[in-house]
Amino acid sequence: MDREENERSVLDSYVEQVEAGIRAQEMRASIRAELEDHLYNQVEEQMDKGMSRSEAEANAIRQMGAIDTIAEKFNIVHRTRFPWLFWGMIAILLVVSTLGIWALQHTVNGNYAERGLLDRHFVFLGFGLVIFFITSLIDYRWWRDKGWFLYVTAMVLFGCGRLIGIEVNGAGSWIGIGAIALDVGFLTTFLFLFAIFLIISQYRVKHPELSLRGELTLQFIGIIPVITFVNGAQYYEVFVYLLGFILILFIHSFSLKAMIIGAIAALSVGLLGFLNLQSYLIQMQRLESWGSHLLGHHTSDALWLFYHLQDLLIQAGWWGKGWIERADIPYPHSEHILVVIVYAFGWIVGVGVLAILLGGLIWLFRSSYQVKQRFGRGLMLFISCYVTIPVIFNIGGLIGVVPMNGANLPLLSYGANSMLIWMFALGLCTNIYMRKDTLPKHEVNWDRTVVIGKGR
Repeated sequence: MDREENERSVLDSYVEQVEAGIRAQEMRASIRAELEDHLYNQVEEQMDKGMSRSEAEANAIRQMGAIDTIAEKFNIVHRTRFPWLFWGMIAILLVVSTLGIWALQHTVNGNYAERGLLDRHFVFLGFGLVIFFITSLIDYRWWRDKGWFLYVTAMVLFGCGRLIGIEVNGAGSWIGIGAIALDVGFLTTFLFLFAIFLIISQYRVKHPELSLRGELTLQFIGIIPVITFVNGAQYYEVFVYLLGFILILFIHSFSLKAMIIGAIAALSVGLLGFLNLQSYLIQMQRLESWGSHLLGHHTSDALWLFYHLQDLLIQAGWWGKGWIERADIPYPHSEHILVVIVYAFGWIVGVGVLAILLGGLIWLFRSSYQVKQRFGRGLMLFISCYVTIPVIFNIGGLIGVVPMNGANLPLLSYGANSMLIWMFALGLCTNIYMRKDTLPKHEVNWDRTVVIGKGR
């Protein structure tokens, strides 16, 4: 027995020395298990061929290689990954955004011409970079149990917006804090969705197999924000929230029956609330005008803005108008910043911006499926979907495939609110990507979040 324990300690000593050389500490346990399984299998195979245990162990260790060599191989595989390509695309979009704000002050005239935006943009950009840097460093798993806190925060923020906020452009509550105005609808849309993702993730840790009743209960939590957005006449936020909510249910692999019931309930609540608002007739007129456009009828005055922006894009040409001809572009610093960029710098820059946006989205989705940890994979997939929604709405509105809306382009549009949310979300994705090879695939009590299409 003593001899067997002594021989066994030879393998244990080898494994312990390799383990000590692994820099990714959270991977040590899984690497140790992998090494032990491989070594003991080799020992058993050699012993079956007639070798003694001591000879089999020595041969297994010799085949495995030197301790420093094998440890370094594991360190190469399980190291921090820096998303240089992704960072490069973010940097380019931020530079283009800055050029767009600068162009705005030279190309836009009329009621929407503004001065001093560039100075404030630099302040917002600096603030956003700080948020991005901090979020990139904080372990994304820290947010796991913050779902209810974020949910309540979103409710309180929305309530404050309704009570003390001001109306901008006839819809949406804004809260003024010094020189900064908080867009409550924009902020709470992300907060609600992020919170619901975390709440469902945390719940499924304790209840791996959800009943239909459990799924419907969780969906009820997600339907409540629909009432708040509709009541605040924030139609774009309603659509974004509903799309995001449905995607969260897919990510968490809810049953088809539960998703159908939840979708019907959410749409019914939203529709009933919408019909009770005084402004719903205006929204219906816009939808009818958009439908007429799709059918080839271009007589509605409600589509004036769409045709005006289309004309500006056509006039820009490949190299743009520069500062020669000023244009009257409504809301140029927010939802129509792409029109400003194309009008000033031409189609060539516009195509480049669209290519970078598309490349960034492809990178996000592709990288999310490379993440081994299920919580991180689900969270990154959720953020990827959330970033995609405004890109589709903004560009789709400009080309007429969706009704005109107030969607801001990620990282391009002006404002502290958009800079805060997008830099926070992309910082989270950065942190997830950096840790994807330094964390074990299966974590204790956290192994339930799945990806779209996997089912239960």
